[in-house]
Amino acid sequence: MPVGRASVGLKDLRRGSPTEGLAALVELGEEHPAALVIPHGVAHGFYFHEPSLHVYAVSEYWDAADELACNWADPELGIAWPVATALVSDRDRGAQPLRALLDALAPSQPI
Repeated sequence: MPVGRASVGLKDLRRGSPTEGLAALVELGEEHPAALVIPHGVAHGFYFHEPSLHVYAVSEYWDAADELACNWADPELGIAWPVATALVSDRDRGAQPLRALLDALAPSQPI
């Protein structure tokens, strides 16, 4: 059971997907427990509104080569985060804009 509240920002980067380019913000919290499945190729990030405990499961072992990032506040993401500033990791603080990430991936890697 989750404790606390989190906002999950999502952006579909899958080429040819019926939802390609769409963004969403999903609220998860203890009042209405839910599971969220995030397909491969959907960029995602988390904002925790308060100290929280959530279960995060993955389908593959962690691989540093698969750790891609873009700036969480990039307007091109189209995610209406509930805050304008946030405490972020050093890696995320230095993340590139979404366009740079997409340019680096295309066309060498399908998303």
